[in-house]
Amino acid sequence: MIIFWAGVKKKVNQAACGDPCVSPYYREQIQLIYRQSRSIMAAAVINGLFLVWILWEWVPRFFLLLWFLVHLIAVILRYGNSWAYGRDGGRDLKPEKWGRHFQAGLMLSAILWGAAGFFFFPEESVQAQAFLCLVLCGMAAGTTGVYAAVPRMVVAYTLIVLTPVIVRFFMAGTPLHFSAGGLTIVYLLLMMSMTRHLSGALRETFEIRDENRGLIAFLEREKDKVETLNRELAREIRAKEAIARSLTEAKEEAERANKAKTAFLANMSHEIRTPMNAITGMLGLLQESPLNPEQKNWAFHIESGAEALLALIDDILDVSKIEAGRLELEWIPFSPVDVIEAVRRILGPAIRDKNLTFDVDVDPRIPEKLLGDPSRFRQILLNFVGNAMKFTQRGRIDLRLVMKSRNSHGVRFRVEVEDTGVGIPDEIKARIFRAFSQGDASTTRKYGGSGLGLYISRQLIEKMGGTVGFRSRNGEGTLFWFEMILPLVSSLEISGRGLESDKEPMLTSGKGYRVLLVEDHPVNREVAEGVLRSLGFAVYSVENGKKALEWLEKEGLPDLVLMDGQMPEMDGFEATAEIRRHYGSRLPVIALTAHALMGDRERFLAAGMDDYLTKPLRKQNLEKVLIKYLKTGATFRQNSEAVCVEGQGSAIDREALVAIVGDNPRVQRVLLRNCIDSHPQELAIMDRALEEEDYETFGRLAHKLTGALRYLAARRAAVLGENLQKVLIENEKDRIPMIYNGFRQSCEEVHKEARILLDEMEL
Repeated sequence: MIIFWAGVKKKVNQAACGDPCVSPYYREQIQLIYRQSRSIMAAAVINGLFLVWILWEWVPRFFLLLWFLVHLIAVILRYGNSWAYGRDGGRDLKPEKWGRHFQAGLMLSAILWGAAGFFFFPEESVQAQAFLCLVLCGMAAGTTGVYAAVPRMVVAYTLIVLTPVIVRFFMAGTPLHFSAGGLTIVYLLLMMSMTRHLSGALRETFEIRDENRGLIAFLEREKDKVETLNRELAREIRAKEAIARSLTEAKEEAERANKAKTAFLANMSHEIRTPMNAITGMLGLLQESPLNPEQKNWAFHIESGAEALLALIDDILDVSKIEAGRLELEWIPFSPVDVIEAVRRILGPAIRDKNLTFDVDVDPRIPEKLLGDPSRFRQILLNFVGNAMKFTQRGRIDLRLVMKSRNSHGVRFRVEVEDTGVGIPDEIKARIFRAFSQGDASTTRKYGGSGLGLYISRQLIEKMGGTVGFRSRNGEGTLFWFEMILPLVSSLEISGRGLESDKEPMLTSGKGYRVLLVEDHPVNREVAEGVLRSLGFAVYSVENGKKALEWLEKEGLPDLVLMDGQMPEMDGFEATAEIRRHYGSRLPVIALTAHALMGDRERFLAAGMDDYLTKPLRKQNLEKVLIKYLKTGATFRQNSEAVCVEGQGSAIDREALVAIVGDNPRVQRVLLRNCIDSHPQELAIMDRALEEEDYETFGRLAHKLTGALRYLAARRAAVLGENLQKVLIENEKDRIPMIYNGFRQSCEEVHKEARILLDEMEL
């Protein structure tokens, strides 16, 4: 209705002003230019005087004065026309006639300015030429702002004023004049564009004003309809509120569905991993038993199928983490070269079995250590190389690691995996990195796979801040690549976290160690017992957490506990809480569970467990955990207690020091130097803290020194430090001085031994 009313209004205006009208607002446009013309005419006189003054030395004065006289007469005539319009008010003459009068005066003025620009062009003075051009541009600019209501007048005026001086610039023929002429043309075009925008804005203002007037009139006449619209609006609001409530309910339903999906994945992971643990565990025990060649072949195929199923489960869990935005990365020191070598060892035999050549080319400039997630880095490489092996029947596979650049913060490197396989058809390339994408059904039937490897690899690479891509021709092979920047490892990280990521000492035998296994599933229990006994451990098994507590109360503390999560009567969480309440943190408790979703590890650690192993139980993973905790826990306790009882032996166990930090003299020197330089000062601070009964500072330094002593393999001193911390926790202040004296004396012995060792190493 509003648009219809505005259209009628325009037609009425056009009829009122007749056919010659440029627009329905022509009368108002003429009023505007007449109202504003007096100021621009005064400016024209001033600019004329300024032009005469500039050109006084360069142009014959007779012609200059004659021009100014004619210019002045033109201004007077225009002023008289403006005065007549104001007196008449536009009543006797039509707007188009007043417009023609004004246009005639304006064009006369433009001709005079244009003539000045052409005939008065001072060829001898570049400075005067610039001033002349500046005056003419100023007149054009002033006209643009004042007379924008009638754009055709402004365009004609600007062209007439500036074109002659542009011509003279180009006639001069020098590069400077060509540049000046070009700039003046640009200025001319700018003025025309500005005129068009100002005119359009003015026209839009007129239109909006008329539309607003029509809207006001329309609203006054249609008050009842407005009230009806308000009622309809109220109904619409109520409908939208109902929709919003429905959306909220749908959102809550989606959240419940997501929680149900997470619970389903957790349950399915648990339910699948539990029998898979039995299958792989029993299979491992079976393979260690005497088998004939045919039986070994059967066992091999069973193992391949189980590994494939476990890989699929892990891929599905990774996808769920990615979709939930909960995929996390580790940032620890690792060697990219070692990871590539591990990939060669894992996939090399299978590639050679297919009669393929597998070449690995590593740039020697790659640093030994970088900060990143080694397991995820290996997962990416295994996916890329595994795909290359799957889709290549003859020829070769090349794995390349190339350093692109390096600075003080990190290294940019590129990894390429190239094969001579079947290639990727063009119609598949766009979706190659999508989840569950493998081209078509025939690809899955022929080569197998779930279509998740490349999707997961891309997400991992991008989460590490890298980029990934490929190039391929159908039937001629494929090259997959990724680039990323990983931070360099500082010396502090090498001496701290880096030591923990170095090669661990091998666990040659578990003889002399007791392990308590808490597992309700009989087959899984038998598997774990078999693996532990094959390593030489004494294994004691119970079915639930309640029986585990009874066993501990009766038999005492073992060296380590493997604890399942879900069990009848008392689960692993409650049992661990009771163990921590009764026995503190000195007994390592390792979670052994089929829960493998994002957040499960954190849940077990938050319950007080020391580490986390997922089912199916893999022998190599179990060995790593046993080495980690029995090296610094059980082994440490057995030997250190002997030292305490016998009171003999060196203050620093040199063999144990090598086992802890590796056979690396540089790292050993760092630890020994730290002991010599820092420990006496810290002991002095502990002396003062004990005198002042500042037990907070005293305990903090005791904890710090005990940790350092463990790394030094100073067993007796470390045991005394642990006892000192225990007394502090139990608030037995009367025992603190006696234990601290023994601890301090042991630290002094360690200090002396460290100095002797350091002197020997520096010889």
